[in-house]
Formats: sequence, structure tokens, C-alpha cells
Amino acid sequence: MEIDFYESFDYGKSVSVGKKLWNDILQIEYLDQINDVEDIIPEGHDGEGEKIERIHLEGIRNQLINGFSKLLTKYSKKSRDETNIKDLSTILEILISINTSSITHMKFDI
Repeated sequence: MEIDFYESFDYGKSVSVGKKLWNDILQIEYLDQINDVEDIIPEGHDGEGEKIERIHLEGIRNQLINGFSKLLTKYSKKSRDETNIKDLSTILEILISINTSSITHMKFDI
């Protein structure tokens, strides 16, 4: 399970997420109100002409940052073991990607 990040139609990066963290991410308030938008990849980009469904970050970036910040707080209260440290790092990596202005879209990839 991964979250893919894009700079317009260019692939930026993927963040791998473990099953338990993935389930917690899906419970983030506001995610259930977000709809994927379908785009057609334009000429000159990898996969041109194909349809792609993803989330446009414009206008919702702060709500996502807030939701993932709450998740970060929840995980920071757990005891520090190898799994929890990895999950905290993953949440931070997702937050950094969402907060990066050049990242315009994201996609949940199961």
C-alpha cells in the first residue's frame, strides 16, 4: 500500500505504508469527503493519453495536513518500538510531501 505524489502529471515519489497505519490513515477525518478527479495524461508525459484518478491538493492541503498531524500526535503517544518509529517516519514523510508546494496531486494505491 502506497501513497503516490505527483508534480502536475510528473510522478514525484511514493510512500509505502504498512497495513495498520494504512487503516488509521483511512480513518482520518475529512478523507471521506474527498473525491478523486479523473484526468487524461497529456502528450509529453509518461503514460500520455491514459486516464488517471487522483486527488487534487489545491484547496484541501491544509485539511490533509491537519488530519495527518492528528495521526502523528496519536502515534507519538505510543511506546517507541521499531514499528512505531517506522510509522512515525512514514507519517512525517507524507506530511512533508503534502506540504510541498510543487506536489499538486496524490493517489492512494492499494
